[in-house]
Amino acid sequence: MGRGLLARRVLADLLLPAGSGAVRLAEAAPAPLRARLPPAHPRRHAGLEPAGPRSRSRTAFPRGRGRGRGRGALRLGLGARRPSRAVDVPQRGGLVPAGGEGGMKPGRLLRTSLVALSPDNAYGGMLPLGYLKAYAGSRPGSGPERCPITIQEHVLGARPAAAIAESILEGKPDLVGFSCYFWNAGTIGELVPLLRAASPRLRVVLGGPEVSADPGRWLTSHDADFVVFGEGEAAFAELLRRLCAGLPAQDILGLAARGGSRAAVNAPRPPIAELDSIPSPYLQGIIRFADFAFDGGVIETTRGCPFSCAFCAWLGTRGRMRYFSEARVRAEIRAIAAQTRGTRLFVADADLFMNRTRAKAILKAFHEEDPGGVLQFHFETNYGYMDAELARLCNRSGFLFRGALESTTPEALRAANRVFSVERFGAGIRLLQRHAPLCTVGVELMLGMPGDTLDGFRRSLDWTLRTAADEVYVYRLAVLPGTTYHRESARHGLRWDPEPPHWVLATATFSEADLLEARKLLQRVAFVFNLWALRAVLEGMQGRLDEAGTGPTEACRELTDAVAAGRPFERGFAEWNRGRSEGVFLPSGNWNTDELPVPRRIAALKAARRWALSRLKERDPVLAGAAARFLDAAAGRARWEAASRGTEIAEFLNQDRGEPLPPGGTLLLCWARDRELLVRRRDVQGLVLLSEDKHDLDPGLLRSPLVKDAVRVGLRPRSLVRPERWGQGYSRILAANIYSYLPGQEAVPWLAVLRRACPAGARLMILDSLQGRYPLEVAAEPERTRRERLAGLRKDLLSAGWTIRTAPRTVSRAGGIPWTLVECRGPGAAVPGAAPSSSRGGGRAS
Repeated sequence: MGRGLLARRVLADLLLPAGSGAVRLAEAAPAPLRARLPPAHPRRHAGLEPAGPRSRSRTAFPRGRGRGRGRGALRLGLGARRPSRAVDVPQRGGLVPAGGEGGMKPGRLLRTSLVALSPDNAYGGMLPLGYLKAYAGSRPGSGPERCPITIQEHVLGARPAAAIAESILEGKPDLVGFSCYFWNAGTIGELVPLLRAASPRLRVVLGGPEVSADPGRWLTSHDADFVVFGEGEAAFAELLRRLCAGLPAQDILGLAARGGSRAAVNAPRPPIAELDSIPSPYLQGIIRFADFAFDGGVIETTRGCPFSCAFCAWLGTRGRMRYFSEARVRAEIRAIAAQTRGTRLFVADADLFMNRTRAKAILKAFHEEDPGGVLQFHFETNYGYMDAELARLCNRSGFLFRGALESTTPEALRAANRVFSVERFGAGIRLLQRHAPLCTVGVELMLGMPGDTLDGFRRSLDWTLRTAADEVYVYRLAVLPGTTYHRESARHGLRWDPEPPHWVLATATFSEADLLEARKLLQRVAFVFNLWALRAVLEGMQGRLDEAGTGPTEACRELTDAVAAGRPFERGFAEWNRGRSEGVFLPSGNWNTDELPVPRRIAALKAARRWALSRLKERDPVLAGAAARFLDAAAGRARWEAASRGTEIAEFLNQDRGEPLPPGGTLLLCWARDRELLVRRRDVQGLVLLSEDKHDLDPGLLRSPLVKDAVRVGLRPRSLVRPERWGQGYSRILAANIYSYLPGQEAVPWLAVLRRACPAGARLMILDSLQGRYPLEVAAEPERTRRERLAGLRKDLLSAGWTIRTAPRTVSRAGGIPWTLVECRGPGAAVPGAAPSSSRGGGRAS
């Protein structure tokens, strides 16, 4: 999510464009789907995929990305075998029947183009299609000498359908295959007529999770010649072999095919027992990350799923688990790490962690085969499987977790066939937070589940927010064809949109009006948890608020009412998000505080300050003071962001002053969000980053050799005295708006250790607003005038052994604040003693 995920995300349908950020409200991935869609959603691969990444709406070809909590699309074949059946289909005049007569001449090349239409560029849909190509290429009669296969992927909305069709036809294919999901079904419906008009003898094959529930219907609704359902590699390879040989294709297991005016829907194909018999697209070079512009890819270490969730459309639920060998997984990780840097990999297993022994072996393989931390891994899991040893193996900044809680309402979990312990789920989160502080912990909820109510949903959201998970996602239920919910809709009073993505409209226990109220609540929660300072204050206050009977969601309501200052909150929130996608109201990852104008952000922080004081001044005056100072500091940060992007300060920070570059280079101490403004300096050799939000410190950034350290600050006390991590030998140090954020008792030790890391005569430049200390310490501190703060800075510097080189001067008054520069020099010789480590690499976040 290289989008700067904010900190907690709550995705809730109508509320946001799915991106990466604190609280995500997204309609873009149905509950069923989102499990396999890491968000922004790493969604699963598109339809024609061989049981690849699992998909929430599981069906057809190799696995796909949208699963109903199910897994790979290609696994449909795990259910009971059904006999072949015939379906009447309209005949296309002038077109060749799908069978042998009038078909291809034996021996002729069958040029095939496999096409994925992805909803965004978060996770590419290449793996399922790569599996199809690799497996077909390994089978007699369907290899590249007879059936050359090309793969292409398009992002929906990036190009019109006509341009995509033109791109597909450039290779003059004889057969085109599409991966079908609820998000691309409409586009495929547009493409097929365009392709047939331009190439009347072209054949079309469909696969993916959306088609498997009713393959016969898809033959007619999308004018297809073939539909592959279930695990697709073997059926697809057999189809190619027969077409190349001019043989009939109507009796292939796992295939629905036209034959004149009739269509045969055959029995499912048994799944492939030995998964290593499927060649790896990564090891064969079929998938190369340099060849496509997606931010991440997908791998799988298992296939199969022992569960039977009511919202999952994969027909292969309760199937036998099958495993790729550990040697195969290790080889793939080595190959991927060798060709890319910073790629996110979505691990598309049903749940890697339900087999703890294997999970530990695979996690060790990830660490050993990618020792430099080049890759990021995204996991979907039930945190109840976690133990302390597993948690310790997860302590890596590139490990991203999504735990599918769905709901804490017992009736909703029973209706969904979800059997697990909410208490153990919470205990697993705490294990990760204790033993793996570097990983990202996310929790997913589902809005509109049968058996749930508005009060039940609110309680689930309160429970989730109290876990202090890094990210929270809320998805609107999609009633997908082929799911238990779909079959038993009358029992649950389910009403849903008949058009994809089939959003729930109401249930017997969750009315349409209640769903609207839930979405309004999520708007408020999303606003608070996407503004890091509001979230931090609310989390710090929650203990006292609980004593008063105020839960997290009610606190969000109060806080957003205070921010709205008498105006309807929903109206103001809509204004801030005007012009965004209709389906996604608050784009968590894509939306962040930078998009809120500084004056409005400061106004919101001031309103939150007044609210915090009103709630705490009698119950806990010390905490009230800390919260007020924290929000004042956040307002100062907002002013600095505006000032540092102005001409005066930007030019000052990046000027070379006509001086020769110092031999040791410059160590730059700044806020993570400011780094791009500052690293233009030619002499920067090291970065130390402070951040208010964990998502500013993404793993790719931390792996940069320039980053020596990264520190996340918050409302609670946290030590910043650790220059020993930053290395030695810097001739110049520039601290940009950092000094004011040091805890008062740490300023002198921090400056002293920093001096000992520098050679004799090193220069220190402090640019600061001197607006007051950062309230990391809980103890109250008396207000001081600017003159007193400047005197305090001089005293701190002299006590730490620095010599003030020039009188403090104001370099800018951007934003109405005097920004002061103080230049110092170290003593003529470095102070011996506890010198910091000489290591110059490997930033770490705490």
